[in-house]
Amino acid sequence: MEQVDNNPVRKDLTTGGLVEVVGAQDGRALVRPLFEPDAPTRQVPAEQLTTRISLWR
Repeated sequence: MEQVDNNPVRKDLTTGGLVEVVGAQDGRALVRPLFEPDAPTRQVPAEQLTTRISLWR
């Protein structure tokens, strides 16, 4: 899974929170909560993330 249009922000459909994609491997994304750079990363299935979040209207 690659960053779509260089935008690493996604919505985690499991938790409902915004996350930053920091890596990916074998269909799983490595994410951490948005705006929490010291938070531990966790693996989630890539299909549990929205494809893209626009922060601009």
